Amino acid sequence: MIEEHITSTDDFSDILFEEYQQEQQQQLEESIAQYETLQALASKPLVICAKCHQSPYAPSPLHPGIYQCASCQHQIQSKTFDAVCYTLERHAADCPGSVGLGVDASDPSYLLGMCPTCDLWELFY
Repeated sequence: MIEEHITSTDDFSDILFEEYQQEQQQQLEESIAQYETLQALASKPLVICAKCHQSPYAPSPLHPGIYQCASCQHQIQSKTFDAVCYTLERHAADCPGSVGLGVDASDPSYLLGMCPTCDLWELFY
């Protein structure tokens, strides 16, 4: 009878250990994914929200292919975000001014980029 109890306690311990390992593996995978996302963002310029001008756009955790502002939840597609990043990098190489972003009144998914120093005017959609 005592041996059966030890066996069932060992089985219970094994089950708990397996669950612990699965949780640790899941946390590790989530951490790696978060790290990879941050690494990808680190290689791109910081793009502040064109609507509220408070927070940078970041990949949406719920919607793949969407970048979202943490403050106002304004969303843009990844192709728009990539186009803005490309333009900001190209612009910084040629002009000391900074590009201001705004939301197009006709469609909030369209962004306007403007630089008063070099008269850049760009529509991102």
